[in-house]
Amino acid sequence: MKKLTILIVLALLCLKIPLIAQENQILSALKIGDTIPDINLTHILNYPSKKAKLSDFKGKVIILDFWATHCAPCIASFPKLDSVQRKLGNEVQILSITNETEAAIKTFLERYPAKYGPMTTVPQITEDKVLHRLFPHRSIPHYIWISKEGTVEAILGGFQFKPEKVEKFLKEGGLGELPVKIDIDGNIPLFSSELLPKAKLEDYRVFFKGRLEGIGAGTFPRRSANTIGICWTNELLIDLFKMCGLKIISGFSDKSLVIQPKDSLQLFYQKGAMPESDWIYANDYSVDFIVPKRDSTSLFRQVLAYINSRAPYSANVVNRRLAHLELRVTDKKALLPTKSDLYKNTLYKKVPGSMIAGPTRNFVSWFNEHFPDLPLLVDRTELSSPVTIRVEQQVSSVRELNDLLSEQGLMIVPSNKQVEMLVVSPNPKL
Repeated sequence: MKKLTILIVLALLCLKIPLIAQENQILSALKIGDTIPDINLTHILNYPSKKAKLSDFKGKVIILDFWATHCAPCIASFPKLDSVQRKLGNEVQILSITNETEAAIKTFLERYPAKYGPMTTVPQITEDKVLHRLFPHRSIPHYIWISKEGTVEAILGGFQFKPEKVEKFLKEGGLGELPVKIDIDGNIPLFSSELLPKAKLEDYRVFFKGRLEGIGAGTFPRRSANTIGICWTNELLIDLFKMCGLKIISGFSDKSLVIQPKDSLQLFYQKGAMPESDWIYANDYSVDFIVPKRDSTSLFRQVLAYINSRAPYSANVVNRRLAHLELRVTDKKALLPTKSDLYKNTLYKKVPGSMIAGPTRNFVSWFNEHFPDLPLLVDRTELSSPVTIRVEQQVSSVRELNDLLSEQGLMIVPSNKQVEMLVVSPNPKL
C-alpha cells in the first residue's frame, strides 16, 4: 500500500514539474525579435476547449490583446477585433488575455450583448499569469503581434491597432516603421529617469500634442517636500481647459464655458473629416507642470497660462455681466450641522440625495449639471467650512428646490451681476 502511495505522489509531481518549469522559464520579458515559447493556455472561454497551446495556432499570425473589464477603450475595440477574426480567421488568430477570474469574465460576456451589441467570438484567456510575465505592461489595450514563425513582431498601443495593418502584415510580412509601445510611469515627472535629482527640482514643465502610447488618459498630482504640480495625460485640449476651469472658477460647469468659434477641428471632432480614432490620436494633449510650493495658490492659473502659450487655442478667465442664479446664505443658524469630516455626495447618483461635509461649490456644480436648461448658478455663500445639504425629494424647478433649501438656511436667487467665465478662442500668438 505504501509503495502504491509513493508511486501516485511521484506521478503527481511529474505532472506538476512542467507547470513549474513553464513558470520559471518566463521570468524575463520578451522583446521584438524574440521567439515566444510554446506555453499552455488555460481557463479559456469562447473556444471549443478550456485548454490549448500556442502551437495549436501554428501557421497563423497571433495577436494577443491584453484587456480588463474596467477598460472602456478595450471593450470598444472588441467589434474591431471580432471583424478581423471573422474576415482573416484562416491566417490570423486573436487571443484576448486578462488576469481576471474565469467567473468574472463569464459574467461579463453573458451581459455583453445587451450592453454593447453582438457577442464577441474571440477566445478569452482568463486568470492569466504567464503571458503577463512575458509581456509586462502598465496601460491597456496592449497588443502583441507574433509571426507565423513564432517571433514577436510588434508591441502596440490601443490607437495603433488598425485592421488594415493586419492585412498589410499578411501581404508584406511586416508593419514597416512603427513606434514600439513603451510603458510610461505617470507617478514620476513624464519622461524623467532615476537620474533626475528630484530633491533639487524647482520647476518642471513639458507639453505634448498627439497621443502618448504607454499611458492612458489620467490625472497625476505632483507633490514633494518642496514642489507641487499636476500632470494630465492624453486629454483633448477642451478637456484640459475645463479641468483648469474647475480649479479656478468656483462651481465651474459647461455653463461657465464660452467657445468662439465652435467649429474648430482642433477642439471638437467633426464627423466625416477623418476616422474619430485618428482625430483623437492626433489631438490628444499631455502636460506635466511642477512649481515650488510657494506658488501653490496660483498653480492652476499658471498651468492654464502655460497651456495657452503652447496650444492653438487659449482659454482666459473673463468677468461678464450675465443673467444668472446665485446661491446665498439666508440664515447661518439654520445651516445643517456637519458632524462628520468624511465627504459624501450621493446627489450625482440619484435624487433624493445629500451632500455631507462638502464645499458649497460642489453643490453648485451638481446643480449646473442636473439642470442644464436653467441659468448658471454661482456660489455667493462665502462659506469656507464644509456644509451638509439635503435634497430629500425630486425637484424640477428652482422654486421646488428653494422650498427645501430655505429650511437649511440657503436660497437660490436671480442676479445680473458680473460672473467669471472661461472664454476659449483661437490663440492669436500661434
